[in-house]
Amino acid sequence: MEVTRWKNATPVSAGVKKFSNVDWKLRGRRFSDGTWLCIEFNKIDDRPCAKIHR
Repeated sequence: MEVTRWKNATPVSAGVKKFSNVDWKLRGRRFSDGTWLCIEFNKIDDRPCAKIHR
């Protein structure tokens, strides 16, 4: 599992929804099949992840 580094998130609103937007610019990096990419939040213990499928 690869955990992203800390980044400041930009608050964004879309209608009544509010969320945060961050770009890690992973272009050019290669991740092997089955790699998990995860992010961490500083205010909650949640760690959403995405699994790479090739």
